[in-house]
Amino acid sequence: MTSMESMRPKIRHVIWDFNGTLLNDAQLALSIDNRLLRQMGMEPITLEEYRTFMRNPVELFYQDLGVDLQKYDFKWINETFLEAFNREAVNVGLMPGALQALQAIRDAGYTQSILSSSYEPSLLHQAQALGLTPFMSAVTGLLDNGGGTKEERGLHQLALLGVPPEEAVLVGDMITDAFVASHMGCRCILVAGGHNTRRRLSQCGMPVAGDIGGVLPILLEA
Repeated sequence: MTSMESMRPKIRHVIWDFNGTLLNDAQLALSIDNRLLRQMGMEPITLEEYRTFMRNPVELFYQDLGVDLQKYDFKWINETFLEAFNREAVNVGLMPGALQALQAIRDAGYTQSILSSSYEPSLLHQAQALGLTPFMSAVTGLLDNGGGTKEERGLHQLALLGVPPEEAVLVGDMITDAFVASHMGCRCILVAGGHNTRRRLSQCGMPVAGDIGGVLPILLEA
């Protein structure tokens, strides 16, 4: 450990991304996207292709797949996707070992919260139904009235919890989460098995856990 690393504040709070990190929903997202692609006269994609192309803003994902966004309005695509997703999301369950990982991290003395770019009322419903809320100090999503970006909502959450960003780590499954963490001023751990390939995650320069159970060992070394 360098002298600079030894001077960094100790992590005491873990911010969890929801989709693909806690919620095991990559296959569901792929299934819905393939239904949409068929409706638009396009060939379905594989899970590997989905994880390779998926990025935020999601509009760019469809653009990269070759969807004609002049012909097919992104608002329609997004609303159709979310209607199907919110109807089915709770049924896909959590990532394997998620509850055990949350318990172990709580037992190790860390506080935890959820931060998502999902609509907050839908996020709260899903988190409660999946048994996540007992572990969380806060569950924060985006507001319907243009209530800020994911990083802005994350900083708002930390301020309410009284946690300085430098004492928090964001755990996510996409390269987007590394950018969000950087903008928030907190550290980041990425987890394979969600919405991006491990190869893409490893290009971010952040620690990458093979699964959710691998997060705590990285935390303890931070």
